Amino acid sequence: MAYHSNGVLTSEENLKGIVNRLSNTSESQRIGCRKCGHAGHLTFQCYNTLQNNTQLLDVESTTSDSDDELNLLEKLLEEKKRKEAEIRKKKKKEKKKSRKKRKRSLSFEENEASKKKKKRSKEKKKKTSKKKLI
Repeated sequence: MAYHSNGVLTSEENLKGIVNRLSNTSESQRIGCRKCGHAGHLTFQCYNTLQNNTQLLDVESTTSDSDDELNLLEKLLEEKKRKEAEIRKKKKKEKKKSRKKRKRSLSFEENEASKKKKKRSKEKKKKTSKKKLI
């Protein structure tokens, strides 16, 4: 740790000292990756470097068959996804329709039942009122 002429540490030096004490590292040891210097991963996990072993292919040596096959496969996958999405939509619509039908039928039946009960109660009231008159 370096001191200024007046014997006070600078904030940067102070922070370095704190980090070194907390992480038990010295200046010779790095925290994190040795290749890129970023913390959060180790050297063998480094994703910030380019691989030198990549092989460049000649344009003439490559065939367009593989490109055609890739394009065909991509189209088939897209078509399959689209069909699956349509099927899901249809099933969802059918499910909604069946729910609506159930609700309507139940409410319709309930309405019919409640109407019948009201008619019966009215008829009973009429009968009881006629019996009282007689």
